[in-house]
Amino acid sequence: MFDKLLLEVLSLKDMGKEIMNLFSMISFTCWEIWKSRCNFIFKGYLIDPIVTIDRTMRAFREFMGVKTRPEVSIWVAPPGPLRQTSRWMPPVVNFLKIYFDGAWQLNSFKAGLGVIVRNEEGLFCGGLATPFHCSAALVAEAAAVIISRSQLGVRNL
Repeated sequence: MFDKLLLEVLSLKDMGKEIMNLFSMISFTCWEIWKSRCNFIFKGYLIDPIVTIDRTMRAFREFMGVKTRPEVSIWVAPPGPLRQTSRWMPPVVNFLKIYFDGAWQLNSFKAGLGVIVRNEEGLFCGGLATPFHCSAALVAEAAAVIISRSQLGVRNL
């Protein structure tokens, strides 16, 4: 039933603004229901329809807010392969290049960090990935620096 309705909506030519908004709302609703289902099956979270509706509405409002912002110019790549203009630059001899990043989830306060260390030849010298908890995205980014420094024994950063 739903698949036939979806195909019918998708087949409409010259969709008006209201139809497009309805289709967007349906898409966000399906997505949030799917995420709630997966959280129930794989993480054991109870499904709360009110929370699912709230998340759907927030995602839809955010999407509509982005759609209504003034357009900005966007560079479109020419057809064909792109040429890489920037290349990895090695550190000077006897130094290491450290890449680190932190990620954070608002709803669970779960975070994770990843670190990769390479020498002047680009060879992998070490790294780590670890989960942790924190209160903000900026804390996750800062923790990536601090934890990578202590775990990898870096003295001068």
